[in-house]
Amino acid sequence: MPLQLPVLRSKLDKVFNEQLESAQEIAQRIARAYQEYAQGGIAPPGVPFVFKGTESKFLELAILLTVKARYLPPQAAQTIGNAVLQFWLAPPITTSAGGVVTAVVPAVGVGRLQAVKVDTIPQAALALAQAFDLMTRTVFVTNTPPVPSGLII
Repeated sequence: MPLQLPVLRSKLDKVFNEQLESAQEIAQRIARAYQEYAQGGIAPPGVPFVFKGTESKFLELAILLTVKARYLPPQAAQTIGNAVLQFWLAPPITTSAGGVVTAVVPAVGVGRLQAVKVDTIPQAALALAQAFDLMTRTVFVTNTPPVPSGLII
């Protein structure tokens, strides 16, 4: 199943609507929603990724830091972008066909986050989901020949 932006937006909307008291729990749920979204990605040539289950910790810590430190948008966006980069590359996620993630370019998603001005929870969920989606669609998987390398879907 390819990446599903509407499903990610729905999960983030649910987290935001719950209005949880704990920043730790908010960060955990957002990171888990992203991990579930990412697990739907398909790498060339149509194979699934192999996740260890710990990848979301980078994102969780970055979100928690962003919330607790009350970063301004540029710093918050960059922190989230760096966490998505680490999610995919530290250590690199592999595929069931032996491919490995070798590059992620979160700049477009970071730019999207920096420019966000929202008034409602659904708008916030959509903006974050779109930024995550933009970053994720830059994930590049390298496979050994003759299997083609490329971006995930």
